[in-house]
Amino acid sequence: MKRLAVLAVILSLAFIIPALGNDARSRPDGVSAEEWVAISDNLGLVVVSQYPPKGTGVIADRTLLLVTPPINGYFMVRRGGKWQRLVVLEPVRG
Repeated sequence: MKRLAVLAVILSLAFIIPALGNDARSRPDGVSAEEWVAISDNLGLVVVSQYPPKGTGVIADRTLLLVTPPINGYFMVRRGGKWQRLVVLEPVRG
């Protein structure tokens, strides 16, 4: 549940921060302007789809108070002039 809450905060911040520099030069190759949410010059979010996919018949838990359905995506970071996918690791407990 903590992981979901942290992800919701990160995604919320990604959409609240204005997406400046949304031109093709500032996006990774193969990512359209509609999919790209620029967070800074070297960090962005790629929105790939909505969940659940339309037509799957999956119903969300009715106890969750979601205004809109969640979306899927991943972070990209630019290092050395190249965009790389960012994998977020959870710290080891113990």
